[in-house]
Amino acid sequence: MADDYCWCGSRLVECARCDGKGWVYIGFFHGEENPCKTCNGTGKLCPKHGNNYS
Repeated sequence: MADDYCWCGSRLVECARCDGKGWVYIGFFHGEENPCKTCNGTGKLCPKHGNNYS
């Protein structure tokens, strides 16, 4: 994610929900890895546009 930018010119930041991994654990005992719904599995967000950066 070194130099990724949004179409607006803002530098993309790491998704706080998944810590930039693109996936999250769902479930308590038998957790499953699922794509992060906040960043659509990319691990990146635009500070202005969220996951709509392309």
